[in-house]
Amino acid sequence: MNLNDIETKIYLPNRRKLAGKKELKKCIDDANLIPKLFRGPSIYFHHRALLERVKLPIPEKEEGFLEKKHLEMIYAVLPSWGMHRMGGDAKVCSFEVFQESIQNKSVRDIIMELKRIDDDLSRIKDVKRRNDATIDKINSNVVDKIVELIPKIEASESGTRLVSASKTLHHILPNIVPPIDRRYSLRFMKRNTNINRDEGTLAKIFIEGMIHFFNDKSWQDSLKDVTLIEPKLPIGEIGAFNTSLPKIFDNLIVAYVRSHPAEFPIKQSVE
Repeated sequence: MNLNDIETKIYLPNRRKLAGKKELKKCIDDANLIPKLFRGPSIYFHHRALLERVKLPIPEKEEGFLEKKHLEMIYAVLPSWGMHRMGGDAKVCSFEVFQESIQNKSVRDIIMELKRIDDDLSRIKDVKRRNDATIDKINSNVVDKIVELIPKIEASESGTRLVSASKTLHHILPNIVPPIDRRYSLRFMKRNTNINRDEGTLAKIFIEGMIHFFNDKSWQDSLKDVTLIEPKLPIGEIGAFNTSLPKIFDNLIVAYVRSHPAEFPIKQSVE
C-alpha cells in the first residue's frame, strides 16, 4: 500500500496541511510555545530520558543506553505524556514487563542496528543538513524495522501498542521515530482517534508522511526559522521540545490541531 492508494481515506501530513508558508511559519512559532502548555514532568522526563540515552554505558551503575536508568526515565515519560490515568483506560504496564520487552535480544538487535543511523543523524548540527540526511537515511528498510518493533514493545496494558511503543521508541531512537498519540497525531492523520486497522500500517503511513513533509519545499524554505536544541538540565521553556526533527514534526502537528479546534474536535478523552 502506498500513500496515493489511501490519499482519500487518510488525512496525511504531507497533503494540504502545514504546506503553505504563511501557515507553516505560524505553526513553527506556536510549536516553540508548546512547552508552556506541557510543562513540568512532561519536559523534565523527556530531557532526562534523552540525557540517559547518550551516557557512556556503565552496567554496574545501571547507566547508559538501554540500561536500567535510561529505561526508568522512559518509563517516567509515559505517564507524564498521558499514558497512565487513574480510573481511565490508558495504563502503563509494570516496569519489569516493560524492561524485559526492550531488552529482549531480537528487539535489542534491531534497536542497535537503527541506533547507528540515529547516532549519525545526531552528529549533524546544521538543521538543513540534518533534514536532508533524515530524508536519505529513513528509507523503506528503516521504516520496516521500526514497524517490526512496534508490536514487540510492551509499555501499555491496552490492546493497542502504536501510541505507547512510538513514545517509548522516540526516547530510544529520537532522530528516527516520531512519537504518535491519539489526541493530535491520529486526529491529524485520519480525523479520528481509532486504531481500527493494522498498527504497523498506521506507523508506516505516519513515518512516510513525515519524510514527505521533510521533503516539502515550504518546509525546507522554513528551516531558517527552526532551531534544534540539545537535551539539557535545567530546561528553558521556549523550544524545549525541539530536541529532534521527528519531535519538531510532532510539535507542528500539535500546534496545528490546537489552532483548528473546529476542524479537529475532541469527542472523548484520548492519549
